[in-house]
Amino acid sequence: MVDLFKFLIDNYGTITAGVSILIGLLLFCKKWIKNAGSTLNLGISFYDIFGKDPAKSIKETHEEIKTQHAILSIRQEIHSKLLQIGLFVGHPQTGRLVWANGYLGDLLGIDSKEMMGTGWTYAVHEDERESLVHSYLDAVRNQTVFQSRNTIINQRDGKEYLINIKVIPVYIDDSDQLLTYIACITVISE
Repeated sequence: MVDLFKFLIDNYGTITAGVSILIGLLLFCKKWIKNAGSTLNLGISFYDIFGKDPAKSIKETHEEIKTQHAILSIRQEIHSKLLQIGLFVGHPQTGRLVWANGYLGDLLGIDSKEMMGTGWTYAVHEDERESLVHSYLDAVRNQTVFQSRNTIINQRDGKEYLINIKVIPVYIDDSDQLLTYIACITVISE
């Protein structure tokens, strides 16, 4: 978690909205993993997820989680469009994209379903794609920070952008267990 905050401070200084997006995403992920019956110790109790009434119906709890997820999604979209930061979450073992915000889809010109897995890499300029993928997969294998500067081509309108990509591994409660990868993509120039 400390690495996440250091990353945000180093890269975005006073952009506190970016911090709130990622904190909200991590808290939601932690609650979802615990709720899914995982044995991971995330420091979250039954009461943190379900409230003070353990007898609350599953239906009510499910509706609350759906509402919280919808609010979080709306906040993330508003913040990312205002800040113009592309965000994606990568699978902990493979690094493949499992979630991305709307701004990243707009920037790449790819809809969210096509972006999943490695689909987002098709927007990277073909001369840079193989090198980017190879370096990124090495970072995932070694669970290290990945940073790259690449040219992307918007798949809808053909515009080229120079972007900075930084991907960091996020660990569970300062342990050695990897939770996910979080990536921030910023446009350097058009």
